[in-house]
Amino acid sequence: MVQKKSSVDSEDVLNPRTAAEKITKNKAKDEQDELSEEDQQLVSELEMIVERLKESSVDIHRSAMENLNNVIRSTTSSMTSVPKPLKYLKGHYATLAELYGAWSDERNKKALASILSLLGMAYDKEGKRDCLRYRLLAGYDDGQISEWGHEYVRHLAMEIGEEFAAKIEEEDEESAETLLAIAKEVVPFFLKHNADADAVDLLEELGRHELIADYVTKETFERVCLYMISCSPLLAPPADLGFLETARKIYGRFGKPAQCLPLSIRLG
Repeated sequence: MVQKKSSVDSEDVLNPRTAAEKITKNKAKDEQDELSEEDQQLVSELEMIVERLKESSVDIHRSAMENLNNVIRSTTSSMTSVPKPLKYLKGHYATLAELYGAWSDERNKKALASILSLLGMAYDKEGKRDCLRYRLLAGYDDGQISEWGHEYVRHLAMEIGEEFAAKIEEEDEESAETLLAIAKEVVPFFLKHNADADAVDLLEELGRHELIADYVTKETFERVCLYMISCSPLLAPPADLGFLETARKIYGRFGKPAQCLPLSIRLG
């Protein structure tokens, strides 16, 4: 007698989509189970702050933003890995973006935009350049550029270069000038933190490498000049000679005629 195959419950058979969803849910559950007591407290604190941000009171928003800033700043001094507050805020990124659009208080909106700019560095998956977009909304004067540290500024500089190229292609000169203005805030930060190459590269992406001469100091000019001279053979005309001309100008300003001479010979 041939034994009939027992019917299989459809719920026990996973199609690829169902399987992926189940794996994702199990992974999330495992990660939740693996959280230490300290991490669980942090997750709960962040969730409570987000809930307070959903309230209607401007004063509550302000207090919650201060708490959120303090929590994030306590872990972002070194961005060698994604700080835990940023990791645990990933699920709230869309919610925070919606709150920004709904709020009317400018002070609170700028504070939230600054945090969204930081989160955008890690969680902008659609190429919207949220890090830059929210930084422009938050403001970039009076040292605001540096509030989230070096890795944040480097990522911001990358997005400035990408956005500038897009705006030039669109012939949007006004937006290009705005991007140059924020770049001028980034360059001094790079020079102050021994990131001379990043400073020069950013201005070069914006087609304004000669502006580096306005920001060098007696502590940084030699490093900047050496970098520009070493880059010159790798650049296409007229940028190659432009780098040499800028280096010569900087050396001349700081009283280095011996360094100016070979550059003058190369420039003809």
